[in-house]
Amino acid sequence: MAKRLLKFWMSEQARQTILWVIMSTCLINICTFLVLLVKGILLFYYFGMVLDLMKNINMKYVTQLMIYGEFLSCWMNTYITNRKAGNVLMYLFHFICIGLFIFSGMIHSYSIAYNRIMNATLQTTLREYLSLPNTKEKFDNLQQYFECCGVKRPNDWFKEKWIVDPYKEKKWDRQRVPFSCCDPLSPRPCQMTNVYETSENYNPKKDLTIFDKGCLDVFSQQYWAFIFWGLSFPLCVLYGSLFIMLIGLRYVSTSTYEAIKLGYAGLDSYGYLLGVGVYAEDIEQNIPKSVLEKQSKRLGKRAQDKKDLKDWINKWDLVLGYNYHFY
Repeated sequence: MAKRLLKFWMSEQARQTILWVIMSTCLINICTFLVLLVKGILLFYYFGMVLDLMKNINMKYVTQLMIYGEFLSCWMNTYITNRKAGNVLMYLFHFICIGLFIFSGMIHSYSIAYNRIMNATLQTTLREYLSLPNTKEKFDNLQQYFECCGVKRPNDWFKEKWIVDPYKEKKWDRQRVPFSCCDPLSPRPCQMTNVYETSENYNPKKDLTIFDKGCLDVFSQQYWAFIFWGLSFPLCVLYGSLFIMLIGLRYVSTSTYEAIKLGYAGLDSYGYLLGVGVYAEDIEQNIPKSVLEKQSKRLGKRAQDKKDLKDWINKWDLVLGYNYHFY
């Protein structure tokens, strides 16, 4: 006796509607590919100045993720039209399961490596600020672009010798930051020395004229927000469309298969998600008698004998990619 789980009665029009939805998901996959491509270009445009400083980080993780997403998008629009329905369902299931595992692992490993290397890179850049003019220029641009100062806070500049100044060791001049830390929107002239010392005309809690956030926190927030909306979100949309395609193809293929058993692929029939023990002898036991009579009228002429019906099933079995053969 055949058992079918999550079955629905589907007409030919319903199957056509589901196929249109599946085609719409293909268009979504194409849009996802374009989004990933554009985001990959913008990634290096907006964050290139910081990524250029990170000499020890391997940027292949982000590149691999984007290539993987673009590959899935292209594959879904070329493979499905040239394969049997059964094979498409199998490959879809494997891609979703394996792809989610790979994607999650790559994001996790990259986030751990990024947080460690980014902190070490900015600390090294701070120490090389005086000796390397090229590094100095890049770090100044970074602080102005992201409106930050120091690695974790402006106090990081107080611990490093970043300027040649004979008065640097004096007590009254020990709290100094570069000019790139100055906030251009501040109504007061920028005070780069003794920035946290309270005086008669200066209160650092109210009159601070420099950026008070560290570059590591500011950059991390903007970078991971960009990664989420530019990479993670499109890939989630891609996997969602693959899941819809998997379910839709399953219902259409099983409903069409059941209709073929009745003698004509355009008849109304059950579509199901999971089926166990599908045999030709169970066809008429699972469909009401009134429905069979209605289908017979639509068909016009039923199969003359059981052999014709079995041949019809085995013929379409090859098209749908199933291994159910009746003898």
